[in-house]
Amino acid sequence: MSIIANPLLFTAFFSGIALSTKDYILLGSVILNVIFIVIFYIKYYYNTTPFVKLTVKRHKTDFPEFGITVVNIGKIPFEIEPPVVIFKKKGAKRLFQVRTGSTPFPLALFKKEEYDFFIDLARFYNTDSTLITYTKVYLEIRDKNQKRLARKRIRIK
Repeated sequence: MSIIANPLLFTAFFSGIALSTKDYILLGSVILNVIFIVIFYIKYYYNTTPFVKLTVKRHKTDFPEFGITVVNIGKIPFEIEPPVVIFKKKGAKRLFQVRTGSTPFPLALFKKEEYDFFIDLARFYNTDSTLITYTKVYLEIRDKNQKRLARKRIRIK
């Protein structure tokens, strides 16, 4: 005879406390709430929220040149603003928008559509030489309402 087949042995197995009818009702309501939350997530949240996959590829090991791919993995189309490069150190933060000459922004990405960017951090270092002292560099993608969709840390060294 297994432990699960006999309810008395099953309750005795878990610290010797017998479950009453109220406990079973409480346990059932918790299970139903979890099921409703999962259904809500699938039906409403996933169908109305944009999801982005951001991949960063380094072109050369010596130079700070990166290829970035933005892929819409959600179900709805959305528009993105130009990527933002964020330089951070202890108390300071500097933000720069990456503009390419031929790409009109805001850029619309439909379902399963992707777009490639090329970022050369050397032009930021040429304009402001103090950026070399910044220890962390991030790349951020935002939609047209300035809501952050994706953020990746870029490894410099």
